[in-house]
Amino acid sequence: MPAPSRRQNTNSSVVVPGYTREQIQTIKNTVAKGATDSELQMFLHVAETYGLDPFLKEIFYSDKMHTIITSRDGYLKAAQRDPDFLGLQSMAVCENDDFEIDVSSNTVKHSFGKGDRGRVIGAWAICHRTGRHPVISYASYDEYTQNNNIWNKYKSAMCCKVAESFALKRQFGISGLVTQEEIGEVV
Repeated sequence: MPAPSRRQNTNSSVVVPGYTREQIQTIKNTVAKGATDSELQMFLHVAETYGLDPFLKEIFYSDKMHTIITSRDGYLKAAQRDPDFLGLQSMAVCENDDFEIDVSSNTVKHSFGKGDRGRVIGAWAICHRTGRHPVISYASYDEYTQNNNIWNKYKSAMCCKVAESFALKRQFGISGLVTQEEIGEVV
């Protein structure tokens, strides 16, 4: 006997306030392709919770990983809605840079001169929020590189996006989704 299929029929029974039945079907046929009705319900709840628009591709579902995904920009959009958001700083770290994170004082010391900075080895980010200590994160390039055209061409930017995602996620308690930069999912 064949295993039961995860897919349910494409005539979704999901009803979500703010979306028409046609919009829900469009979402299920595009950015949430392969999601069961239960997974689609969760997807739409997470989208609503963080104010992410599936029609702008700010949030999507991976049927390969059974995971709800956004980008660093999705986390940033959620953080920027909070009136206590004070900003986000980041920079790529190269092998010849002077770089130090002091966890006890929540500070980053990073400098580089006019000479050859060398190859990108990582990136740091610090996220500030009123009434809370800053959240500092560091992402190692070797740990996160996806070795694809985007990562090979934009090493600094991609590594910074991972570090920024971690800082934003921790500072604002964002849960229920991951970023494509963290996991390398291309949608």
